[in-house]
Amino acid sequence: MRANRTVACSLGRWSLLLALAAGACGQDDAAPAEGEQSAILNGQAFGAEQSSYVYLLPSKCSGQLMTNRSVMTAAHCMTDPVVQIVMGSQVANSTRIVQNPFNDIAIIRMDRAFTMVAGPFAAGPSKSRYHRALYEPTANPPTQLFCAGYGWNSASGGGGVLRGATLPVTFSGQQAFLSYNSARQIGSYGDSGMGCRLSGGMYQQWNPVAAIQSNCDSLPVPVRSCTATAPGTLTSWIAPLLSTCAHDMCETGDPLTRDCDPCATAVCAQDNFCCDIGWDDICRGEVAQYCEPTCN
Repeated sequence: MRANRTVACSLGRWSLLLALAAGACGQDDAAPAEGEQSAILNGQAFGAEQSSYVYLLPSKCSGQLMTNRSVMTAAHCMTDPVVQIVMGSQVANSTRIVQNPFNDIAIIRMDRAFTMVAGPFAAGPSKSRYHRALYEPTANPPTQLFCAGYGWNSASGGGGVLRGATLPVTFSGQQAFLSYNSARQIGSYGDSGMGCRLSGGMYQQWNPVAAIQSNCDSLPVPVRSCTATAPGTLTSWIAPLLSTCAHDMCETGDPLTRDCDPCATAVCAQDNFCCDIGWDDICRGEVAQYCEPTCN
């Protein structure tokens, strides 16, 4: 609480106010043991760093980075209380996992922010400005999506490397169905939770996510079609779980809006300064006090 702060801290804070106005991991080639989940069979490999596609351990599932600190994946991959999230050289652990009660989708909160380029016109990489949009269904839904995951790349294994492919898709309510393409590419073991975004366009790297693969890990490999969840039909459930703050809560800076993240809400409920005046070192310390011990 601020009532316990020293005069020196308060003066330092007001003086400041007056002065200043985002690698690939290995995976066994053997068939997955029970509990392991579903790279794109025959998919094209590409670098994981800054890709927005993450690898989850120990489940060996895939996932989609939604904000610098949030990942969306398949709920059935969440078999362990703590999940490690890997994207190239960036590694984090889960601090909170929320599973949708009716759909195979989950949101993972990470203990550190991944550095990402926020968009095609961004000045550079950021730990706070990245936010992946969701495709909300329209009368003319897309007929193909670009999907990427870390699963098997052949009928006998070879996962753990990020691979992608453009796949045909159809939508039905809260589900999407991904199909084999003409190049015989399809999801497989290890691709559960992979993100599928709209394909095409000059800035397609930042296109909205339209599907999160659910199941494509049945035998024999390969299968002809995979089921997925259409997250754009669940925005009212997903949005409150994603951090949209103007900067990371472990960084000092401008005041944060109270509803940008549940942690900001908790901190500002105890300390109005953080959301009215500025997010300083005291606010940063209060993240561990009222939310998660994530700021080192």
